[in-house]
Amino acid sequence: ERYHGERTLYLKDGRRVLMENYSHGVKNGPFEKIVVTKGSYTRQNGRYENGKLSGRLDTYRGNLAAGDEYLQQFETYLDGKKNGQSASYLPDGRPKWQGSYHNGKQDGWSQAWYTLEVKKGVYYLLTEILHEKGEVVQRRRYNSKGEVLNDEKLR
Repeated sequence: ERYHGERTLYLKDGRRVLMENYSHGVKNGPFEKIVVTKGSYTRQNGRYENGKLSGRLDTYRGNLAAGDEYLQQFETYLDGKKNGQSASYLPDGRPKWQGSYHNGKQDGWSQAWYTLEVKKGVYYLLTEILHEKGEVVQRRRYNSKGEVLNDEKLR
């Protein structure tokens, strides 16, 4: 007999760690998954359509003691493959990476930010990468003033 309905798992202290829905034995509908590790946790919200990820998958990171939580990343899916916009964020809300996918492969421009600490201060730098069907075609690096440091064409 194929399972149909909601499945929910709880920790001994009553906290919910998994909620997922099934239709005829296949994951279908919204889900939430929580992984707790040494004072922090990761929580994912998403949706399955006929057993495959579909729509937006949000991943949150939180601190159990402080009770705070932030959006760590989001990804969009179609038929179980990344498709559309994706992004990840630093705890203070600044972007860390953003880009787009088509049929599971990076396609179009992606942007990655990183911090660089040197004696003169902390810099927030940006790298832009152009992908075509999963292959890197061009890469540009900028300094913290937004000036282009280098521009590489890889094809």
